[in-house]
Amino acid sequence: MTQARATSRVNALERKATGVVRGPLRVVHIISGLGVGGAEMMLYKLLRERNPAEIEPLVISLSDVGRLGAGIMELGVPVECLHMSLKSRASLFKAPAAIWRLRSLLKTFAPHVVQTWMYHADLIGGGVSRLTSRAPVIWNIRASDLETGGIRRSTLMILGLCARLSHSIPAKIVCCSIASGVAHGRLGYAAEKFETIPNGFELDRYTPDAQSYREVREEIGARPDTVIIGLFGRYHPMKGHRDFLTAAAMIRSPDPDHPCHFVLCGEGIDEQNEELSAMVRDLGVGDRVHLLGRRSDMPRLAAGIDVLCSASLSEGFPNVVGEAMAAGVPCVVTDAGDSAVIVGDTGVVVPPGKPSELAAACTELINMERQQRSALGARARDRVVERFDIKKIAKQYEELYSRVAAHEEKS
Repeated sequence: MTQARATSRVNALERKATGVVRGPLRVVHIISGLGVGGAEMMLYKLLRERNPAEIEPLVISLSDVGRLGAGIMELGVPVECLHMSLKSRASLFKAPAAIWRLRSLLKTFAPHVVQTWMYHADLIGGGVSRLTSRAPVIWNIRASDLETGGIRRSTLMILGLCARLSHSIPAKIVCCSIASGVAHGRLGYAAEKFETIPNGFELDRYTPDAQSYREVREEIGARPDTVIIGLFGRYHPMKGHRDFLTAAAMIRSPDPDHPCHFVLCGEGIDEQNEELSAMVRDLGVGDRVHLLGRRSDMPRLAAGIDVLCSASLSEGFPNVVGEAMAAGVPCVVTDAGDSAVIVGDTGVVVPPGKPSELAAACTELINMERQQRSALGARARDRVVERFDIKKIAKQYEELYSRVAAHEEKS
């Protein structure tokens, strides 16, 4: 027996006797893909903040390496891809080989815990894991908008299967928001297994920055003292771009000769988007609205605005709100998902689908004295430091992994 195997055997016996996991926990993360999205970014941040002495991770993508895969590997974390096309029926012919490879990877790595991310991974990764090893499975659910018709029929079928299997496959189900737990509980998920761990934010990247504040105004050709309201997010009906632009046409600056400007960015937020461009034109706000497209400098943009607005009709746990708050920016949000929970008393919450109330709330903030608005932004950052620091959130995940692994060893 090799030294490594002997050490592993001793650790296993100690865990079984004491219920305490000693040595690094081997954690396999199985995720549907590694494109840039909320779940994928949260996984990346958790891996970046991990304690190598406590967590030894492996990432398995059901599809390909995506845009984040290379970044994860740069963190020193191995990434394996099964190359399943989750949106194609042709992938069914490749599924047996992919599942067999997943089984092989799990047997070789011998994880203490398997964490799955998103529905396909919950179903496939969770099912294969339970059939392959004794490692407890933790599902991760994030969506809260399950009833508005925005989900593919095939995904709804998987969602239904997951609801039934949630009573047998996962040991725990992590909800990134209170709203996602409520929504999935209504569908029949095993609510007694829910554990809410919110998203975390990188306080070293998102921070108040006077230089960014100046640069953003230079970029859009505005005066140095121009007040800017931002809306960050991909183009989608549920993100409320129409309501935001309708509100923008109603907002009045304290100085009529010096109106505030509106900065929007995200996938599909550019002049090539004919529907969005028509909204801007028809509402007569084209001289004050700036469509910046997809950006890679979000910390800079967050620090460069005066107010962040989230006009969503439906949400889970909107990262852009927490990121803006970390940058010292007060927020106006609709009461969608956990937006109000994130903001607390450091911003303004209005009902979804009410552009006039959105406009009134934004007007309230931009009419504040700058010092007063800065003080509100400082309180917003303090709230993120206290509740949503990624280092604290990563620790919550590590404690959960240790707890479920120790419970499995005892049983």
